[in-house]
Amino acid sequence: MDSRHEDQINNLKAKHKEILVASLTELDLRRTRKFKSNLSALQEKHLAEINEIKLNHQKQIEAITANPETSGGPKSGTPDGDSTITYRSELAKIKSSYEEKIEMLKLQHQTDLNALEEKFLMSSLSADLREERQANQRKIDLLTDELGE
Repeated sequence: MDSRHEDQINNLKAKHKEILVASLTELDLRRTRKFKSNLSALQEKHLAEINEIKLNHQKQIEAITANPETSGGPKSGTPDGDSTITYRSELAKIKSSYEEKIEMLKLQHQTDLNALEEKFLMSSLSADLREERQANQRKIDLLTDELGE
């Protein structure tokens, strides 16, 4: 009778462990899917920001190129050395501004990505700690049961 009782307990423990492993695996899969989804959304946001800056930069250059007389570009007719310098300097300012914005966006995007990865790792760590706490609680319960017998 005692042997049969121990077999039942061992079978229940094995089933419990299988269920625990399956639920932790499912939890990891859900967390990973959520991380990938958040990462994809973040990448789309970053690409949209970059494309917006590129478009704005291109419009500024087209405006200066299309209407050089109002933008300080070379006048029609005979080229004026001073106007050409002003025109080039405006283009250089736009390019410099564009490059600064892109660098700032790159830094912001890296910061966002690092924060997202850290959140994912902390979530995984929390799950690992919960799992360890549950395992310790099971050990305590088993020891308590053994002492009770």
